[in-house]
Amino acid sequence: MIRLRRARKIAFAMVLVGGGLLVLALLLEMVLAAGFLDGRDDPEPVYIPARFKAVDFAINRDNHAIARKNPLYCNDVPRNMEKPEKTLRIAVIGDSFIWGDGAPYDTIWSHKLEKIISSHYSNVEVVSFGQNGWSTQDERDFLLEDGFRYSPDVVVVGCLANDLSSYFHPELRFFWEGGRLESALKVIFPRTVDYLTSYLKRFYEARIDRRYDYASALESLYTPERLAAFSKVVKDLKRLCDERHVGLVFVLTPDAPSPENREFFGKLGEVFLAAGVNSLDLFPAVDQRFSETNPRLLWANPANRHPGDLLTQLYAEEVYRYLKKTHYLVGAKAGARPVVGGREALVRALSCDVKPLSYLGRAGSSGVMLEAPADLTAAAASKAETAVMLFEDGAALKRVADADAAGASPGSFAVSGRALVFSAADRSDPLANGKVYRVELPEKKTGFYIHIRDKKEELRLTLGDIHYGYASGAVLSEKAAALERQVAEEAQPQAKEKTR
Repeated sequence: MIRLRRARKIAFAMVLVGGGLLVLALLLEMVLAAGFLDGRDDPEPVYIPARFKAVDFAINRDNHAIARKNPLYCNDVPRNMEKPEKTLRIAVIGDSFIWGDGAPYDTIWSHKLEKIISSHYSNVEVVSFGQNGWSTQDERDFLLEDGFRYSPDVVVVGCLANDLSSYFHPELRFFWEGGRLESALKVIFPRTVDYLTSYLKRFYEARIDRRYDYASALESLYTPERLAAFSKVVKDLKRLCDERHVGLVFVLTPDAPSPENREFFGKLGEVFLAAGVNSLDLFPAVDQRFSETNPRLLWANPANRHPGDLLTQLYAEEVYRYLKKTHYLVGAKAGARPVVGGREALVRALSCDVKPLSYLGRAGSSGVMLEAPADLTAAAASKAETAVMLFEDGAALKRVADADAAGASPGSFAVSGRALVFSAADRSDPLANGKVYRVELPEKKTGFYIHIRDKKEELRLTLGDIHYGYASGAVLSEKAAALERQVAEEAQPQAKEKTR
């Protein structure tokens, strides 16, 4: 009898506690739904409400739609590889600041720079090369493999405090996130679950495992070893630009006038000075204009702390003044040039002289196999040797009938089924040799430059299609999983090579 009473008391207490928690959760859900805890003006918010995240998602969905039209999957209108005569081409390269994570197309600073320059000069083109998560090493590799093919006259590198390494900051994810329990709770308490999870993450990052804390992870980058490696990349990039008679400028773009940015940019500035590289530190300008401004007002949108309209306008104006002052715009002709805006880039079917061909794998000892487009395979049905022509840096490669021979014999190519197989004349790797490859179809009087879409780029595009709803289904998910495995396998030998 005593045990029964005790059990009833315990059960009653549990019901009471459970009911109390339920009432508290309902009250919190009502408060969050009313927007009282949105923290719209909070300079360092912990909780980001779903309605703010929806704004961020919509912006990035449009950015992804524009990037899908670009052969390089950059958030820029498609650009011709062949530079028009007497055109001054400026290539701005960077990470998410240039891709425009969370920022509407027209507020990305490289696009604003093009708009400013094009209002003064008629023969200057600004090309944007950017991907989320790129480090300066990644940007150097891209220029060597693809960027220099566009014949830039000036390369402007947008540099941040975190550019010493790519994806250095792991994302914290609790084991229950995305599970059945969380999904069930979110049916009734969607905002409450997000709110409590956000604060649990902040506590875990600050008190338990500081690897997940952004500020701590950023500080850990600035070791003598990493700075020396960064210096080596900067010097190598300068050498590559000097060999091609291309101007090079590093632009330090702070996301806020914080003491941390001041400290880290000072260290990066020392690297540039020692390497003999021109650089523009925008921290003083940002500090002077925005030191009294709520940092949240500098965000790209309420859910994304990438630079917004206020910051990117300053970046563009200061870079324009610097380029003009330091004579990088010598040869520019006074006048005006039309610029394609974000809305037009989103809705119009824009074209260029470049086609992305997916990389299928290695062929023979030094060749590569690419997925051939329909017009190429149709033209290849003709046995005439000149029906399909492939040029490497302007020199014609020899067409052979057998794909195996094309993969083994330097300077040859073949179209076999839906695959284009070719080898460089000097046996170098077409994925990384920086050579320009152009397909000519004389009978159709057409042609195009080849951009080899490697596995990393294919993965970024596929994951974007899934995330933003452009495509779905098990087949696409399986493709993404296969690409992730292939990218990981390719990264292993590269990592070993770098550690030697």
